[in-house]
Amino acid sequence: MASLPNPPADTQTRADALRQALATRVVVADGAMGTMLQAQDPTMEDFEQLEGCNEILNVTRPDIVANVHREYFAVGVDCVETNTFGTNYAALAEYDIAGRNHELSVAGARIAREVADEFTATTGQQRWVLGSMGPGTKLPTLGHIDYATIRDAYQINAEGLIIGGADALLVETTQDLLQTKSSIVGARRAMEALGVSVPLICSVTVETTGTMLLGSEIGAALTALEPLGIDMIGLNCATGPAEMSEHLRYLARNSRIPLSCMPNAGLPVLGKNGAHYPLSAAELADAQETFVREYGLSLVGGCCGTTPEHLRQVVERVRDLTPAVRDPRPEPGASSLYQTVPFRQDISYMAIGERTNANGSKKFREAMLEARWDDCVEMVRDQIREGAHMLDLCVDYVGRDGVADMRELAGRFATASTLPIVLDSTELPVLQAGLEKIGGRAVLNSVNYEDGDGPDSRFAKVTRLAREHGAALIALTIDEEGQARTVEHKVAIAERLIEDLTGNWGIHESDIRLVDLLDEAVDRATAVVREKAEKIGLSEAEILENARHVGIGAVKYADLSTSAARDYKFDLDQMVPLTGDTSVYLEYAYARIKSILRKAGAAGDPEPVTHSELALPPAEPAAEPSAPPGPTLFDWEFATDPYPAYAWLREHAPVHRTKLPSGVDAWLVTRYADARQALADQRLSKNPAHHAEPAHAKGKTGIPGERKAELMTHLLNIDPPDHTRLRRLVSKAFTPRRIAEFTPRVQELTDQLIDQIIERQHGAEKGEADLIHEFAFPLPIYAICEMLGVPREDQDDFRDWAGMMIRHGGGPRGGVARAVKQMRTYLGELIHRKRDAPGDDLISDLIRASDHGDHLTEAEATAMAFILLFAGFETTVNLIGNGVHSLFMNPEQRERLQRSLAAGESGLLATGVEELLRYDGPVELATWRFATEPFVLGGQDIAAGDPVLVVLAAADRDPERFADPDTLDLSRTDNQHLGYGHGIHYCLGAPLARLEGQTALATLLTRLPDLELAVPTGELRWRGGLIMRGLRTLPVRFTPQNT
Repeated sequence: MASLPNPPADTQTRADALRQALATRVVVADGAMGTMLQAQDPTMEDFEQLEGCNEILNVTRPDIVANVHREYFAVGVDCVETNTFGTNYAALAEYDIAGRNHELSVAGARIAREVADEFTATTGQQRWVLGSMGPGTKLPTLGHIDYATIRDAYQINAEGLIIGGADALLVETTQDLLQTKSSIVGARRAMEALGVSVPLICSVTVETTGTMLLGSEIGAALTALEPLGIDMIGLNCATGPAEMSEHLRYLARNSRIPLSCMPNAGLPVLGKNGAHYPLSAAELADAQETFVREYGLSLVGGCCGTTPEHLRQVVERVRDLTPAVRDPRPEPGASSLYQTVPFRQDISYMAIGERTNANGSKKFREAMLEARWDDCVEMVRDQIREGAHMLDLCVDYVGRDGVADMRELAGRFATASTLPIVLDSTELPVLQAGLEKIGGRAVLNSVNYEDGDGPDSRFAKVTRLAREHGAALIALTIDEEGQARTVEHKVAIAERLIEDLTGNWGIHESDIRLVDLLDEAVDRATAVVREKAEKIGLSEAEILENARHVGIGAVKYADLSTSAARDYKFDLDQMVPLTGDTSVYLEYAYARIKSILRKAGAAGDPEPVTHSELALPPAEPAAEPSAPPGPTLFDWEFATDPYPAYAWLREHAPVHRTKLPSGVDAWLVTRYADARQALADQRLSKNPAHHAEPAHAKGKTGIPGERKAELMTHLLNIDPPDHTRLRRLVSKAFTPRRIAEFTPRVQELTDQLIDQIIERQHGAEKGEADLIHEFAFPLPIYAICEMLGVPREDQDDFRDWAGMMIRHGGGPRGGVARAVKQMRTYLGELIHRKRDAPGDDLISDLIRASDHGDHLTEAEATAMAFILLFAGFETTVNLIGNGVHSLFMNPEQRERLQRSLAAGESGLLATGVEELLRYDGPVELATWRFATEPFVLGGQDIAAGDPVLVVLAAADRDPERFADPDTLDLSRTDNQHLGYGHGIHYCLGAPLARLEGQTALATLLTRLPDLELAVPTGELRWRGGLIMRGLRTLPVRFTPQNT
């Protein structure tokens, strides 16, 4: 390989100065690049006929690229990003110029370097260059491209940026964790090849759904990316600062490394002239100042829609601020693509599912040998359902191509499993093949000193692989003499392992999962524990207090009739650091060894080890202070205004067990922090089968029996991995692009309905209408019908069926059951017709959607169409009705909004709809969840099988989270409400509901400016029902001639 050119001589000096600045003050970066390039009217010749390839301008029109950098430096920013967002293999390959990666990277960096040096010289203020590394257009997790190809291309990209003069590398707008890891690894390899160390910043993109594009929560991203050796983590793009607040809060509490934030100028608002970003410069500055003060951000800037004026005001606002001092409490763990799983569990041990191990499971091995990959994936799903915390994947088998098997299975498990993967192999290439398929953070099993610790030892090779990919390690107490048998030998190896891995390899001690393999008789096993405890003078209580983690993979018994034949194998974890120089293994499991083994009898296998045998004794419940008598729930008075009752519950009984009107006992969760936890907690299942009481199957929770069998297989009632599969398929059809393309039609439908309301007045001086039944109800029904592809002549039938269900709250009445049956039958027939003659509609897209050959079944497509229609229309009915009612009750806010709309501004409309969702949202309680195991929530012991209802309406008025929560403030920006949920069950249709809500409110207030309530407030009636909150009717009065 040819030697690389040297980077500029002062690269390391500037990089070190940037690191120092990021550690001591707020550094401000630039804003949007693409729109400012386009504003200078480059020609097709400038683009070399490659329309849209902005990176080509680095070589054809460096002047206009430099102009953009100058505009940002002129307003005082500290650093600019290079015009290299698309100089990666996937993006350039779209133009058939992937070979120009290095050229365009160098050119882009040199332009920015020259302008930065120019401003440094003229102002005396050091200016820096951030080398932009974008995500490309291919997602390796979904098999669009292989990991090694893009990793190597990112290395070329990074080398070009550093050679061109970049002071840091910014991996940004990442949407797939595996792609993110490939770019980080490529960047680190580039620095190693060039002999420099520049800051490596990673900025992930979290969608309005609350996750990254492929479903990764921010916790999963942090767990997977921080161990890769990045210098900073943050967020950019997709949303405005308001939607980023909660994710930044999580990072502030958990990240060991500094934080950044570069939001869009709000969520895009679609108008007659296309999309625009509504957030003003002052509002962005407000948000960034808040983030610096509250979350300790070190790097701030802007993304789409932000301009030099935005950044000028940000500079002025944060220039003299010192980032808040954070006290992060990182929780060591591993992660899947979707979620993080801590090594330390609330229950007494971590369960690692072993059924996907070819050496331990005949069923799995046979499926692998016969290439029955779907059966292998089903074994993953079985273990998830049964409560495993991680999954062991071992494909080692004589005569097999282990690398090929690992690539096949790890690639499938990466998307099918919500749990982290333990890669288990004696072969280094097999481990590497697995790591290159897994976007989350894996665990490698294992390292030891069997062949020493030299540079060519297996220990060094596996550890090097783990460090590059950020994997955690299982370490065994084995050295050159073999497996340790005595306490002293085990302790010595353990100390050596920890000192070596932390001191020489830079691996956190908490990421080393030490496993002590004891092959000893029962009496010796117990004696060992006592010996260890006595050696350092610990009491049993101190043993329990210090024990961090117990991982019991297997307990194997041979013939117990003779002591010579006894073989007891305990896979135990985590050496416990103690005071002084001594470290030992002290695990609570040992204290239970005799009682567990006693079950085995004279010979044979024992009964399964249960959680209760390993659990710590329950603590005595603390006496609770007496609270005043609680409010009456779920009567008509409560339905009219539930918020005082919810305030009482938040203060006195935040997790409250109550009997619902149906007779079912359930827990109500009312505080924001508890609600957010519950919405994302994998121990709470959406599957009604987990309900402890068989009465649920009879419809006590309000699910009609007619719906149960055929229409229950949808996103609201299933868990991962089935939920993951369905959501991924449905997301391929229900895309942001489809929503954007539907915007003009929503406006047409809105105008048509208002036209009809006006026409029905027949020239009267004052018009009257029921805004629910004449506007809020038909708008979303007709919209979702058109989107689904329901012919116009059939849409009134849907309106009738939906009306029946909404009037009766979904209760198990005969009319509702008939409506559900008719709708189900119609949808089944429609889907059958669409399979034969697909069109440009959502049902056709659902049918076409596939993932690795997987498609929705007809039953799944029917259930999904049903829930999209039913959930999609009812939430929007309530959003419009509750929103207009809230504006009637808060006239000063309504006037603010009308003035803003009259001035042609849309920013207040966007934040206003979010505030209406928080203040009096359409969904009062999240849909049912059921505990799959005992756990503690908000200080209450939740039993397995207990129903749990998260009260969104209460959480969104929690004063611990929202300032002045009972006040409607349409300009509220720190507004990460739970109106559309949180976590993997975040409402898929939220973008469509927001579009309909914004369009409806803006058009009503513009075309009917004097709209007013036609009856006294006390005469309004709210619909009964547990989940939804909405008015039965909303009589209004208006002047037709004012329209």
